[in-house]
Amino acid sequence: MKKFEVKNPEALHEILPEILKFIHSRLTKLKLNSKEAVRAELMCEEALIKLLEQGDFTKKKFVLVNVKKFLGDVSIDLSVPGNEFDFYINAGISFPDYDAEDDYAVNAIRNLVLRSFSSNIKYKHQWNYNNVRITALKSPYSHLYQILTALILAVITGFAMKNFVPEEVTAMINGNVFEPFRSLFLNGLKMCAIPIMFFSIVLCFSQIGGGRDLSIMKRAGGKMFFHLISSDVIAVCTGIVTVLMFGTGKGMNLTAFSSSSSTAQNVSLSIGDTIRGFMPDNFLKPFFEANMIQLVILAVLIGTAINIAGSKIIVSVFDEINKIFMKIMELFLRFMPLLVFLSITSMFLSTGVKTLLLIIEILFAIAITDVLIWIIYYVMIAFVARLNPSITFKKSFSSIITAMTTCSCAASIPEEMKASQKLGISEKISSFLISLGTLIGKNAFCVFLAVITLSVANMYGIEITLSKIFLVSFYSLVLPIAMPSMPGVGVIALSSIFVLVGCPLEGVAVVMCVESFTDMFHTATEVMSILVSTLIVAKSENQFDIEKYKS
Repeated sequence: MKKFEVKNPEALHEILPEILKFIHSRLTKLKLNSKEAVRAELMCEEALIKLLEQGDFTKKKFVLVNVKKFLGDVSIDLSVPGNEFDFYINAGISFPDYDAEDDYAVNAIRNLVLRSFSSNIKYKHQWNYNNVRITALKSPYSHLYQILTALILAVITGFAMKNFVPEEVTAMINGNVFEPFRSLFLNGLKMCAIPIMFFSIVLCFSQIGGGRDLSIMKRAGGKMFFHLISSDVIAVCTGIVTVLMFGTGKGMNLTAFSSSSSTAQNVSLSIGDTIRGFMPDNFLKPFFEANMIQLVILAVLIGTAINIAGSKIIVSVFDEINKIFMKIMELFLRFMPLLVFLSITSMFLSTGVKTLLLIIEILFAIAITDVLIWIIYYVMIAFVARLNPSITFKKSFSSIITAMTTCSCAASIPEEMKASQKLGISEKISSFLISLGTLIGKNAFCVFLAVITLSVANMYGIEITLSKIFLVSFYSLVLPIAMPSMPGVGVIALSSIFVLVGCPLEGVAVVMCVESFTDMFHTATEVMSILVSTLIVAKSENQFDIEKYKS
């Protein structure tokens, strides 16, 4: 932070060049590109004029400026002593060279500029200072850095409390702070996940064929379905083989976990019961019971009926409702680093270092499987699509980063659409295929369910037979299709699958420690699967521009 002395309060505009020169030199050292630097300097200049005009330099005759980089974000803090004012409306400095009309026009333009950058400028009055923070660069990795930081802090906090805080105090803090707030955030995610999934599917099926060649949609949809299901099967088989080969979870004792799944129910998951439960006997029942499979079927039926009826009003209403729930979900996702901190800290307090080693072992098995899946993507691009994998991965990079930071395939759809255009995929089918892929392409989630279930079975010493492997495989493939593309749904699916192999439902506590960290990588894997499958299908349907792909 640098302090600039105000020598002449009557000529405040004289200090502007000095401050702007300092900001320019700091942004240059932080290696911002020219476009980002110019935009930041423009915001700083306009904001400083506002702050200086409202400044009170009778007691404190200086301006504080700080240019910093934190977790990939570059920000500029401006602090000027003075009374609180309306930052976006109040007029700026009246320079003596301007007449009244010119001064009014300049101030109007200044207010317009500041409003146009309002998302990057935050004003706050505190301790008799007018403070403005300007975001010069928002790093796509910032959320990832936050999650990793939360993970490290959680391990340090858990270790310190377990070894230096009395056990009674630790239990009280865990039971009254960490556990309740963790459940609070997860309940919020689950609350939004159901309506988002329902309305997204309705909108998808209500618009199929609208303005498109329906015959192409049928062929392309069939091919996309085949590619994604094949990818899911390969992923599940890879995960199961990895667990069996490395013996993940064997020799561990999970009795240290306290009962945290008292609300889970022993549901029957036989194939016959599953088929009978596909169709709800009451329209509202699937919503009240959060029956994902029934909600999917109901959404498909309603979406198809709207498509046939051609009711554009209902489509627009559903679209607006879906946007509202998406905004609510975005608010909860902002607290994802806090959820990671609470989950990992609570796990450490309850189980200690031994279970932390267990979590690392499970993460290793999932990581090995994910790496193998990405190798499969590379092979598919090179030998099935006969394209350059490096170009594909490079042009899909923004989608991958978005997926990792949002932990949501649904939230990544806009970036996937942009990536599909860069890859030369025709807009004629890209929106349909990506929407279909978001619903079906859950290979990483399939791996997660299979690996966690078999690992927990090993930890409890439960024998893994061929019939149990078949059941785990089947439901690891079926359940993800019915689940929304949002974080926190692993607990719902696993509490049902555990019954198949006789795992105690207390084992779901492991999910809380693993899911928060793996969600970002799983979502990135699924998004890449969708783009690869879309690319292959588009190329086979002659809906692909090779020149645009290579450019």
